[in-house]
Amino acid sequence: MSYSRRTPSILTPLRTRSNNPRNRSSSPLTPPLEESEIVDTPQTSISTATSPVAPQTTDSSKNSAHTHVISAIKIASSDSDSSPTPTPNHPMAPSSKTTATIKNLESQNKPPMLSAGNITPDVLHTFEKACKGYFQNKDITTDKQVAKIMYSFADHRVEEWLDTDWDGLAALLFKDFMVKLRTAFLPTGWEDSLKSDILSMRQGEQVFWEWYNSMTVKNLLLKGTSSHMDLTKIREQLTANMSTALKDRVCYKHADKITDFEKWIEDIQRIDNY
Repeated sequence: MSYSRRTPSILTPLRTRSNNPRNRSSSPLTPPLEESEIVDTPQTSISTATSPVAPQTTDSSKNSAHTHVISAIKIASSDSDSSPTPTPNHPMAPSSKTTATIKNLESQNKPPMLSAGNITPDVLHTFEKACKGYFQNKDITTDKQVAKIMYSFADHRVEEWLDTDWDGLAALLFKDFMVKLRTAFLPTGWEDSLKSDILSMRQGEQVFWEWYNSMTVKNLLLKGTSSHMDLTKIREQLTANMSTALKDRVCYKHADKITDFEKWIEDIQRIDNY
């Protein structure tokens, strides 16, 4: 088969012909370009006298080719996004990295609801307080308290744990139920880890009152465990790890001689703010 060569209307060396793949027209000798081969190249303004005569392409054919490329990209993107993502509520889904939350905190007329998610000491402490408020508001007797909150868990792991001994768990006192709940869903050794955090706390540049509050909040999460620190130990920890400048002023003011804990805290705060 022979091909006739079109003569350019303006004589121009063939080496200046555009190499942009979008300007190539399909021919029996030129296979269609794949989408990955199409690379936009910078367009350089060249005078009409030196510009090659590109093969004529109608606007409709350009738009059609562009539409096909965009459609292919959209289809590929749609396929990659269509794979299902397991949700925390699905029995086979992995544990969620999202921390669980508690609903019905503002209303003590309904039992609190613990959502699906990562269960932390702080979450269980808040849940315990909310339950106690609900029990008190509704005058629920101690022998029925746990039974009233057995349906307060949206996490399938907790539901499955409850199902293993529903009647036995429902018959427990609430404080004993919370011990079992913490044992089942908090990491092994969480008490020791939390106490280590407290023991490593230093005042540094913090205001004394803020530092003290941070320590007591962490210690409150240990209430009911052997790792919980009483006021004497908290005072020892505060004294040992307060800033050197504050410690010197406390000794100078003889505040270290105060025996009452609350009075001692007030004096330390006043000295620190002075």
